[in-house]
Amino acid sequence: MQRINYNHLWYFWMVAREGSISAAAKKLDVTQPAVSSQVARLQRSLGTKLFEKSGRGLALTPAGATVYGYADEMFELAREMLETMDRGGPRALRLAVGVAEGFPAVLTHRLLAPATTLPRPVRLKVRHGSLARLTAELGARELDLVLCTERLPAGSAVRARPHALGECGVVLLAEAEMAQRLAPGFPASLDGVPFVLPPSSAPLRRTFDQWLQAQGAAPAVVAEMDDWGEALLLAQSGAGVVAVPAAAEEELRQLYRLEVVGNAPDAVQHFYALTAERRPRNRGVVAVLESARANPLR
Repeated sequence: MQRINYNHLWYFWMVAREGSISAAAKKLDVTQPAVSSQVARLQRSLGTKLFEKSGRGLALTPAGATVYGYADEMFELAREMLETMDRGGPRALRLAVGVAEGFPAVLTHRLLAPATTLPRPVRLKVRHGSLARLTAELGARELDLVLCTERLPAGSAVRARPHALGECGVVLLAEAEMAQRLAPGFPASLDGVPFVLPPSSAPLRRTFDQWLQAQGAAPAVVAEMDDWGEALLLAQSGAGVVAVPAAAEEELRQLYRLEVVGNAPDAVQHFYALTAERRPRNRGVVAVLESARANPLR
């Protein structure tokens, strides 16, 4: 059986993490030719190309992504071994999660709960941002998982595997007096009513606008907000009706003391987890995906 040179693998792993030969050389405190030589030798020994040019840096090929996944797990186990020997206890499992704009915080907490209850301690890091930025970080292996409400567009430069987490309709919420006034005539009562909605580019907004058009209702949009907390606080003050995924209805209704105006089950919302690997090996990611398969959002 062919034996792997772990020094070659270590240099490859650093280049994959840093995104370029020069950045890896700086991190390793060696020359760029030294790094290039080690990576080239690994590619020759494996008989495949591991990197391809991407702008000013390098991106992993499909084969490179596979090798990186194994290398990352191997070096993580090595770090865990050293931690165990040094401190007498297992190293916390790293789980870095990106949460894309438009993904409700209450659903984030629900989905990540299975990872935080693993026998091994977990060090959870959560970043919020645009889907484009988070998927770029996923491709660079800075994130293990991205939670979002849409698939990556066709032709995306980032290779990411989508995992369905569930789907649901939309529920309309408002402060008590407004909800009681609008509910009896729903959905016709929505015509001309003030609404607090996500930006027009958000998946929820697109499907909800289609539903409103089908109902013949033209509400007055008084605010467009990409922050769920701010939108719900505005609705709580009586500024307008807010549309939320049905999967988050109960928690949001209780947290913000809102009441149901009506349901829009045909305005379907989808939820996904994106991973760089087809079959993730991070035990925290596996716990999240397995739990969602058993109990999908709906």
